[in-house]
Amino acid sequence: MSTISFRDATLVDATGISRAHVRSWQETYQGIVPDAHLQSLDPESRAKMWAERFNDPTYDGHVIVAEDSDKNIVGFIGLGPSRSTEYPSWGEVRAIYLINKFKGLGVGRQLFALGKQRLQALGYGNFFCWVLKDNPTRHFYELAGGLLSAYEKTIQIGGANLFEVAYEWKIQVMAKLSGSAYSRCYANPLILKRGEAVTITKAEDKDNPQWAGWIGCESKDRIFGWVHQDFLQINDTEAVAIREYTAWELNAQPNESFRILDDKSGWYWCESQSGERGWLPYETFEIYGIDR
Repeated sequence: MSTISFRDATLVDATGISRAHVRSWQETYQGIVPDAHLQSLDPESRAKMWAERFNDPTYDGHVIVAEDSDKNIVGFIGLGPSRSTEYPSWGEVRAIYLINKFKGLGVGRQLFALGKQRLQALGYGNFFCWVLKDNPTRHFYELAGGLLSAYEKTIQIGGANLFEVAYEWKIQVMAKLSGSAYSRCYANPLILKRGEAVTITKAEDKDNPQWAGWIGCESKDRIFGWVHQDFLQINDTEAVAIREYTAWELNAQPNESFRILDDKSGWYWCESQSGERGWLPYETFEIYGIDR
């Protein structure tokens, strides 16, 4: 197997990047992007686009390439400040592509790790990436620690309307349970898919800061759970999930450590050392570090 090396891209890499770019699109997006558009992709015109970027003194992007032992570029990651109004002041993974021959070998994972380091060096602790919703490799972003956001948008490629979703990476706080053990209150978690309807059975308790924004919901299978309003489109006594959600509390032991992935009005979404994810209340924690 060829040895892979990584380095910053320069103007002379425009052709190599464009070839990897086009080949990756044609391999990955078959059956998603219209065939006519995929076949029309031209490495030469893409090379001109990349050359113009590298020659532009105002270009604010950074590109890291992966190349094999024959100096062929087999993948790349593009980074920079956010271009999306949804994420002002964040960093952005603008593109990450790898040809199929080198997938499953850890090359993409190394590219992403280098990209994350670069964004942090640029001062972006939080960053995001737009991904085609039907992208068959979406699990890559999840394995890299990305959390699916509530944002979704429609883009047009080759005359077809396609959907993009955003994955987010935030500075992660390390914390440990203080005081006594914590036990979950509900045995069966409420698990919602995007677009799933629920009935609102308990209104938000606006007088209790720990429960501000939390709505008591019941699924069609009559499973109850608390769902934060950020995950719902609410219409009177009914609501629809606008993103995937799990109403699952963790069991926790004194001094047990967790990685905090997100927080909502009195509750942390955490990951245990074993990889289990769930909610725990603010007051149970003692913060002790930052995991970048």
